[in-house]
Amino acid sequence: MSNRPRSNSRPRPAFIALAAKRGFTLIELMIVVAILGVLSSIAIVSFRKYTRRARTTEAYNMLGMIRMRQEAYRSEFSQYANVSGSIATMWPATVGVTAQDWYSGVPAGWTQLGVRPTGQVYYQYATIAGLPPAVPSVAGAAPADLGYSTLPSQDAWWVAHAKGDLDGDGVQSLFETASFTNSVYAEREVE
Repeated sequence: MSNRPRSNSRPRPAFIALAAKRGFTLIELMIVVAILGVLSSIAIVSFRKYTRRARTTEAYNMLGMIRMRQEAYRSEFSQYANVSGSIATMWPATVGVTAQDWYSGVPAGWTQLGVRPTGQVYYQYATIAGLPPAVPSVAGAAPADLGYSTLPSQDAWWVAHAKGDLDGDGVQSLFETASFTNSVYAEREVE
């Protein structure tokens, strides 16, 4: 017989002892999960804002296309194209969070002007035009800094709007440009 004292506990196998030293506690795992949750929610919000901002380039590009096509139309017909008739008559008729088809039922005025987007659109568009002495009538939708009150009465003009609600909250972005300015006015650009 052995002279070793007997103990009531059996020795642990080596692999169990190593596993106990290498593992994480439940608290540590919960903290890691919480941190990952916070980081992922921040990333999702940032990504959504980034995609809305990227989609606003559509409005700038289309307004630039309208500008180019209006000037080409004037060089051919000595006046601008009054496509919409009213700045409130937007095309496509409805837009929202999802893109809409531009070409399905497009009014003849847009085809005559030659505005052709490369795909579906997230914004609605309108363009009106007139000859002197008429001035743009945009029913209060136009900002004062575009110079409607000081519009020269001896020249033809056009105004174009783009409206959209990319996040579906009911608040719309508004973009506007005109023949008498080279800039694009934007309200609530990433809305």
